[in-house]
Formats: sequence, C-alpha cells, structure tokens
Amino acid sequence: MSELQDYGLARFSGNEIDLYLERVGIDAGKDCDASFLEALHFAHIQSMVLDNLDIHLGPTIEIDVPRIFDKIVRRGRGGFCYELNSMFGSLLLSLGYEVSVHAACVVTSGSRWIPFGHISLNVTCEDKDWLVDVGFGNSFQRPLEIGKGGEQVDEGGAHILEPVEEGWLLCSRIYGDTFDPEYRFDLTPRHLSEFKDRCRWTQNNITSGFTRSIIATRPVPGGRRTVQGLTLRHFQDGASKEIPLTSKERARVLIEDFGLPKVDVDALPQGARSSRFPEEVDMPPPVLRDPAS
Repeated sequence: MSELQDYGLARFSGNEIDLYLERVGIDAGKDCDASFLEALHFAHIQSMVLDNLDIHLGPTIEIDVPRIFDKIVRRGRGGFCYELNSMFGSLLLSLGYEVSVHAACVVTSGSRWIPFGHISLNVTCEDKDWLVDVGFGNSFQRPLEIGKGGEQVDEGGAHILEPVEEGWLLCSRIYGDTFDPEYRFDLTPRHLSEFKDRCRWTQNNITSGFTRSIIATRPVPGGRRTVQGLTLRHFQDGASKEIPLTSKERARVLIEDFGLPKVDVDALPQGARSSRFPEEVDMPPPVLRDPAS
C-alpha cells in the first residue's frame, strides 16, 4: 500500500484490492463504469457496519488508510465516516476511478452546521459527477447523480440534491412524508489531513454525538437496525420498535447480528455510556434518527 498526493488517499496493492472486494462480497468488475460503482457502493453499505466502538474502547482514531484497512478489512470491524469514506475512496482510486475528497457540513440538533463534520466523495464517471458516501449510516445506499433534478430513490429512501449558495444540500425522505436536510457540501477538493482536527473533536468532545453512547447501525431488507447505548432500534417495512438490552444482550447482538469481533465487543464498557463522558451532551446527528426515537 503506497501513499499518494491525491487528497491523501492510498493506492492498494492487487492483493489488498482482492481482500477488500472479498470483504464486501463482490467480484472485480471489468470496467470502471457507473454500474460497477453502484454495485460497489451498495455492497459496501450492506457489508460494513457504521460503529463508534473505538471511541469507547480508547484507541485514538486517526485518518490513516493503512491502519483503517487493517481494522476494517482484515479484522472485520466497522468504523465512522472518516474511516469508511477515506478507505472507500482509496479503493475507488486504486481501481482506476476519478475520485476526489470533499468536506460536508452535517446538520445537528438545533440546526447547527458542523464544518468538516463529514467526508464525502465525488466520482466523475461516464461524464457525470456522483456523490459517493458509505459512511453516513441511514441515508442513500447507491451513488447520487449531482446536478440531476428531482428525487433519486433507492433502498435507503428518496433523496434530493438541491443547489445552494454553499454548493449542494442533501435532503432525504426515509421514514415519513417530508424531506429532511442531512448535510451540505461543495466540490472544493480537500486533503484528508484537513479533517484531522474534526476527527479528533468527534471522538473526544463532550458535545459530539458519538461520545454519548456506544453505537452500531446497519441496513436490513426494508429497514435498519441500530444499537444505541442499551437500546436496539429496529425499523422494517414501515414498523418500528425499541427493545431494551442488558449489556450481555447487547454484546450478543453486536457479535451475532452485526458481525463485530467478539474480542472488541467484550472489551466495551458495561454501561450505556462510556464513563469518560458526562450525560449532558447533544443528541446524536440525524444519521441515527428513527421514528421511534
């Protein structure tokens, strides 16, 4: 694996590409076309959990693609946006796609916008620009065409990309009848190093939603399952329910249902929140919103 100057992404070796594709359960495509990009994007989201376990386990999360590759591909873990999208961008670059890194501002409770709060990717393919993002959780599951008017519908719901002064605004209708803002982004190329401070803030600041509780989320056919603290939220085919969990039950769900490594799950704090953080923090970002919440 070698580092490139292209936005800080890395180029994987042939063996690493094979391991990555095996991890997401997809065969290599013959061409770097839009069809294979869509297949990769969907397979990645279906295969890899968005989780914040390391925030509560203790190791500092760095935007270091070789280290992330070892964690997620070789060890079978999940991660959050800075990890998942930097690694997926590196895969796309290694396969031959024209990919760039961009900063997104996530909307949180209180309608606050957090600059550099999220990494998004742009892929130029077949004379079109595509918004690519495998690290936002409850959102689109297939690439969205930038500049295409109207709704773009996939398994994650209906999505609209609206032009705004700052670039583009992503709004999604996932559970209800209205489109809710998720994040805004522009197409200014960024280097992964520019996200370093916000990545550290996200895992250490008491006002970061990810420090509030242990989180893991993954899609299921027709919906999504999310562990948040000691609650399992299950949404499927229009019905939602919340199931309280003991720490032992949570461990079983994370291992058996989410497929996370037992060694990491067993090392988690027993309570709903890490003792390193106080209770009085903001609600989690809308990536985890659920009609039952």
